[in-house]
Amino acid sequence: MREILQENFHSILYYILLPICLTLIALRINSVLKRRSLFNKLPGPKLHPLWGTMKLFGPKEVGLSKFENYLKEHIDDKIIRLRIGPFRYLIRVLDPELAGRVLSMGPELTPKSPNSYRMLTEFLGFGLLVINYKKWFSRRRLLTPAFHLGIIESYMSTYNDTTDVLLNKWRSQVGSDTAIVDVFQDSTLYTLDVILQCACSYKSNCQLDVTSEVNEYISAIFDSSKLTIERISYLPNLLPLYFRLSPSGFKWRKVCNRIKQESLKVVQARRKAIVSGEKVVKIRPDFIDILLTSPDSSGNTLSDSDIMSEMSTFLFEGHDTTASGVAWALYMLGKHPDIQSQCREEIQSVLGGRERIEWDDLDSLKFTSMCIKESMRLFPPVPSITRVVNEDLVVDDYIIPKGTPVNIPIILLHRHPKYWENPDKYDPTRFYSQKPGGSNFSYIPFSAGHRNCIGQKFALTEELIVVARIIHSFELESVPQDIKRLSQLILKSENKLKVKIRTI
Repeated sequence: MREILQENFHSILYYILLPICLTLIALRINSVLKRRSLFNKLPGPKLHPLWGTMKLFGPKEVGLSKFENYLKEHIDDKIIRLRIGPFRYLIRVLDPELAGRVLSMGPELTPKSPNSYRMLTEFLGFGLLVINYKKWFSRRRLLTPAFHLGIIESYMSTYNDTTDVLLNKWRSQVGSDTAIVDVFQDSTLYTLDVILQCACSYKSNCQLDVTSEVNEYISAIFDSSKLTIERISYLPNLLPLYFRLSPSGFKWRKVCNRIKQESLKVVQARRKAIVSGEKVVKIRPDFIDILLTSPDSSGNTLSDSDIMSEMSTFLFEGHDTTASGVAWALYMLGKHPDIQSQCREEIQSVLGGRERIEWDDLDSLKFTSMCIKESMRLFPPVPSITRVVNEDLVVDDYIIPKGTPVNIPIILLHRHPKYWENPDKYDPTRFYSQKPGGSNFSYIPFSAGHRNCIGQKFALTEELIVVARIIHSFELESVPQDIKRLSQLILKSENKLKVKIRTI
């Protein structure tokens, strides 16, 4: 009897569960086909059945140029449909006003894309750059005091001191003649020196000591950026197990561990000093002090893991992106001696016989500031950002379905021929206008909306001081070379940015 009941029970389960499973599979297939149908209606290039558009618009100069040419041929298109591999669709926004609409929808409706930022969490942790929703609001409120204008003003001596190190290093290389420097490498060392002192009150001597442990951190950051692009540009790497077992995967884990160790070492050393009552000589509470002593929205202080995530994020975002801005500004001024001379005249007029720049001087360096902004238009430090729409987004006659990653290519918006006259020309006078490009969102080097960059004033002040003082001390001449842009986590050059310097 028991055997008969068991047989009947299994039969009943079979006839009940099988239809349910088949129905769920059918619904899933129908959902996929429906989404695919919506995506196929959107404008975009022909898709390869296996890799989609991965080989058409890559992160290197060839791919960037192809996309810029595509934009010129489809100047009125607001969006373009792309596909990574055979299944993963992506919408890229080509219209500044639509980009502004997406960025202004609110962080709960357009969170950051998990797929795009997942790899960053492996070496940066869950800091302000990648977290979403309520946790982001709480953390942003906690960190805002660290970027108050009064705090930034107190960094003026640090900005000037670290610039003195860079200028003296270049003077020793020039001697009585000229020298050729890689402005990207030296800008990176400079900005890392600044961020370590401002965030951690830590003097690393990284600008002069090329064998220091800090420079191992720099190498790890460079490698992490390169490996991230490799991981999303090579189809097999999208398979987690394949990437984990590949040589790139082994190197990736080593790089991530190096970055985490460097951040954790700084956090633990400072926490130990606070607990023991050890006095650290500082002119102000620094970034790590705020993290260690300020409670979150629940009244609890942050854990070492949370602090390490924010430290890693701040060290990475605070030096790599700023270095890109400084390097491209110097390179473009070296290519345009007439504009460089105009900058120098302004700087000399403001400083008189002084070398160091003071807080009250910054508002008077208007043209120099415009030159930096124009270089960031042509070469935005962060070339693109990605959000996910949490509700269907209607664009003219098209529907972008809920859950779709929406990429905003800042590098393309900054050169959109519909919004910028002679978009490839370096012309700082564009920024005499209060609304350059004719839109509030045609120029967004620090993103826009709720999740704009919290440290943009810190970065712009740092860039203005070092660029102005370099122009004040040296004549720059960019070495003729075939510059090939490389869109990684930041925008850099595949080759060195070489500039010939001569002491004035």
